[in-house]
Amino acid sequence: MKEQEVPGEGKMPEGWNPSDDSEDDYKPEKKGSRKRGEEDSEDEIKPKKSRQTPRRAPGTPGGPKAAAKLGVKAEGEGKVVDVCFICKKEVTRGLGGSTIGLRIHYTEKHYYPEGSFLEVAPPREGDLAEGAKVPRDDSSKVYTCILPPQPCTKRKLGYKELVLHLATQHNRLREVMARDARPGAAAVLNLLYPEDKAEKVAVKVEKVMGKVVEREEEEQVDDPGYQEAPAKPAAKAEVKPKAEVKPKVEVKKERTAPRIDKVHNCVLCDASDGRNLSFGTGLSNLRNHYSVCLYNHGWFVGVLDPGAENSTTEGRAVDEFARKWRYKCTVPTCPRAEPKAKPMGFKEFCIHAGVAHHYVELAMAKAVPTRPKLAKVLETVAEARRSAEDGLEEVVEMPEMTVEEIHTCVICGGRDRDGNNLSLDPNKLWSVRYHYAGCYFDTGVYLKLYPPGEQNMEEGRVKDALGKEVKYTCSDDKCTVKKRMGYKEFCIHMASSHGGLEEAMKEDEREEIRALVPKLRRRE
Repeated sequence: MKEQEVPGEGKMPEGWNPSDDSEDDYKPEKKGSRKRGEEDSEDEIKPKKSRQTPRRAPGTPGGPKAAAKLGVKAEGEGKVVDVCFICKKEVTRGLGGSTIGLRIHYTEKHYYPEGSFLEVAPPREGDLAEGAKVPRDDSSKVYTCILPPQPCTKRKLGYKELVLHLATQHNRLREVMARDARPGAAAVLNLLYPEDKAEKVAVKVEKVMGKVVEREEEEQVDDPGYQEAPAKPAAKAEVKPKAEVKPKVEVKKERTAPRIDKVHNCVLCDASDGRNLSFGTGLSNLRNHYSVCLYNHGWFVGVLDPGAENSTTEGRAVDEFARKWRYKCTVPTCPRAEPKAKPMGFKEFCIHAGVAHHYVELAMAKAVPTRPKLAKVLETVAEARRSAEDGLEEVVEMPEMTVEEIHTCVICGGRDRDGNNLSLDPNKLWSVRYHYAGCYFDTGVYLKLYPPGEQNMEEGRVKDALGKEVKYTCSDDKCTVKKRMGYKEFCIHMASSHGGLEEAMKEDEREEIRALVPKLRRRE
């Protein structure tokens, strides 16, 4: 019979004796209440467990035998040193066991001097002497990496720097080491690129497991004592549609060779910006530099005409920098032909046409007879134009450019900010006519052309010019302005819209103003 537990009574602590009749009260022992200075007994001292990492089994990756094959030594705490199988030099791994230093060592000290990367990264033509394993110049930064992911780097590299970049960043060292038949190369290859070995092992295990399953099924069928289990009544199972299995297609990536830009120095000048020009990625900069050089040497004379009023007797432009004459491109597809595009000076327009519309080739062709070195440059640039996306066979002649004359008011001398940069473009004459009509009001010339009347004159001056008391209206029946105006507004309107400006300018004593009359005449 079980003893019933008394409610409220729990288990008593150790050391409590219910049959003890002594008069001493029970005092439970407190854990961790040992005073300072008291020494622990031998029974209470327990040795601490060491935190040493478990030793790997021999033969496993990274175990004792594998380390012996690769020439790996442990130095100090957390340091792993690899021994090169070629030169026996010790190379310490980086943080976290990184092997990047080992890759750089094998590339820079062995495979690069041996010429093992010549097939992976061929140097530019003519830079490798016959029988040599390294290019003559491996430091000039003329190479660009174009391997994915794009853009890999836009920085120019020397040949040796390119090889190190391909070996470490794009794993080209793996291809080179795979061809190395020297003892120890295969073990180092598996160390540097363990992912290749892991993929092969996974495939092999999967195939072996498939064979074991097939063998077990065959043995069960051939066993004479094998009996099939009695069939169980089939339960109604929910029929699930079979998932469509898509075949896995492996796409082999073709090895992309590094882009090699041929370096070129300008044959017309020794300026710093004319050095290290490129016929590849920097072709636009090359066209721009030659357009500037050819313009400065006068080879654009006859290729593009600045206009009769802006030309010297030799055909050069008088104003090159848009102080008086501005030019605008008229090629329909060009962004500089849009209405909001900023006009250019003649020199800037020539450079634009040379770069964007291939007119630099026309200037080169004109200069070749006296500068024969330009012939090769012209041939290369023309070939690049033909092989581009638009594939122009010939340089397309541009439509006649738009020329705009810029003018500063002769009367006010530009003191009024509206008097600067006045355009004499026939499509913009309204603004310049309005400005001159306003400037002439202060000269008093309109008093004869448009008398204000006695009621608005006082001591030979107009009494009310702003129309506070006296108003005027245009008397031209064809005019669309029918509102009542003050005298000043009325005079400006009549001068700018009904021919009064031409009459005032013809009577002006200044010749430069009289010369403006044909340019300011309205086109009906």
